[in-house]
Amino acid sequence: LVHEYSGIATSAPVDVTAQNIANGTTAANNITTTAATTTAVGDLVFAVAVDDAGVTTIQAGTNFTVRSSVTDAASEDRVLTTPGSVAGTWTFLAAHRYLAIMVAFKGAGH
Repeated sequence: LVHEYSGIATSAPVDVTAQNIANGTTAANNITTTAATTTAVGDLVFAVAVDDAGVTTIQAGTNFTVRSSVTDAASEDRVLTTPGSVAGTWTFLAAHRYLAIMVAFKGAGH
């Protein structure tokens, strides 16, 4: 999964990161990173989930847009309008163990 973005701060671009390894269910938005608290307006939140079994369909979480999806992984992103608590979330169509990671990048004006 390769992605390219513009409009990211060139100095100290990473605001926060989060990750999680857990057993998932098929409940909506149950696949999740831990939460992190952003500090800047307009952060780009980029997140990836990987299905350990490698065989399920992965849907982007609420308020996220899926950017890439392959057999065992999916990426998503969103731009935050206000700073605060955020976590990457997804829905798996099968209950599998997963790895989820998220990074929030500050916009170019920060």
